[in-house]
Amino acid sequence: MNKTDPVVDPRAFERLLSRNVKLPLLGGLFGAVLFVSLIAYLLSVIGWVEHTDRVTHNVSEAQRLSVDLETGMRGFVITGEESFLSPYDSAQPQIAKSLALVREMVKDNPAQAERIDRITTLQTAWNQYASEVIALRRSGGDYLSAMRRGQGKRLTDAMRADYAEVMNVEQQLRFERNRQANNTSLGVIGVFLLFTLTATGLLAYFGRRQLVRLSEDYGRTLARQEAAATTLAEQAWVRSRQTELAGRLVGELGLREAGVQVLDFFARHVDSTVGAVYVRDNAGGFGRIASYGFSPEAEAAPQVFGANHGLVGQAARERRLMRAEPLSADYLKVNSGLGSMAPKAVLLLPVAADGHVNGVVE
Repeated sequence: MNKTDPVVDPRAFERLLSRNVKLPLLGGLFGAVLFVSLIAYLLSVIGWVEHTDRVTHNVSEAQRLSVDLETGMRGFVITGEESFLSPYDSAQPQIAKSLALVREMVKDNPAQAERIDRITTLQTAWNQYASEVIALRRSGGDYLSAMRRGQGKRLTDAMRADYAEVMNVEQQLRFERNRQANNTSLGVIGVFLLFTLTATGLLAYFGRRQLVRLSEDYGRTLARQEAAATTLAEQAWVRSRQTELAGRLVGELGLREAGVQVLDFFARHVDSTVGAVYVRDNAGGFGRIASYGFSPEAEAAPQVFGANHGLVGQAARERRLMRAEPLSADYLKVNSGLGSMAPKAVLLLPVAADGHVNGVVE
């Protein structure tokens, strides 16, 4: 594994962090701003609805005062009793203030303001007419002729028509503002949900893709580390076995004893069941000096190969590890106390010193 290779691309990791940390924060901030804006808008609409309700209430109060004026005047004219003027006297100073308050509340609506001004003018004219009729009734004058001319009725009918128009407009405004608030709220909520679902889906998609890549990078890194650890373990095993083999061969050992130690070493560590060591003789051939797992008959039979004969000579000549498999059933019999069997493969390892092959381990 190259030690200079980064485990994970830092820029990709930074992008992943940015996407999975900053984007949710930005989405939350956007949602909070949108939510606050929606609340502020709804509060504004509610304020206008309440304003409409106050206008409606004050218009109704002004109309009630106008009716009290008319009722008190008629009662006095019919009976001549001053007590019937109580509603008239009570409403007289309040009607002007009530209409002025309504005029101030609807000043943002020119059409409504014009209607209130017209009602105020008509109310002033009616008040003057009522004062004349009351004065005639008190003095015993011809108040009936003044009433028969219909001036009071025309003024009252005109005021009632304007009052009704003002009320209708305010009700329409209230309905329109409620409808607008509902539509805007639904629209904002729909946009917010669409944005949230879209942003969440995109974030999940790209975040998952980046996480999968990051996971793959980690997987490849772990695989390389595992392979490196396996290689180091194998190298450590080889060095340890080399040290062990060198320890076995320390001392003044003859060729046979050295060969036996080598074969015993291979039997213990590579699970070989049968083995032999061949050493080059003076004639250039290879003779067996030690064996492992041989039967007494095979052990007693001498075995010598020419320099280029058989697999032993071939392995020595080519100076490479040779593996022969599968083997025929009559190649060799491996015997134990319970029976015998044919080996599956044979390995031949040339042994060299100073560039010369001096032996072969089979």
